[in-house]
Amino acid sequence: MENNHYLIGSSCLFGIPLMGFLLKKNKNNMEHLLSFLLLINVICSSLFWYCPDIGSTMHYLDGYFGRLSLLLFLIYTIWLKPEDWFFKLFFIFFLLVAMLLFSYSSHYSSKEWCCDNHIICHIWFHLFISAGCLIAFI
Repeated sequence: MENNHYLIGSSCLFGIPLMGFLLKKNKNNMEHLLSFLLLINVICSSLFWYCPDIGSTMHYLDGYFGRLSLLLFLIYTIWLKPEDWFFKLFFIFFLLVAMLLFSYSSHYSSKEWCCDNHIICHIWFHLFISAGCLIAFI
């Protein structure tokens, strides 16, 4: 069984913060932009993991929009969002764990692309990134 297909499902976890955005009453322009980027991430990530060719156009787009989203979510949640530090610390925690998981995912993928450890770490990475994005919309 090709286990890369599990990452198609975990890419859909980005839909959870999208639902949080849709349910939110007062939305600002930055949140609209962030939700649009999340939608792009769901699409790019799912398409990439459907056929995970390293170095492909979809691999590039997935990485580009993932990094752009990460940067904009970080700027918004830490510096622009008027929220107490309790939520910001949760966001930072989820971000740090996600980065650690991404590092492990990259380590395992460099040894064997789409091996079990690579896939498991990347699924957990998607989960923690989704949780961090949800916090940005609370």
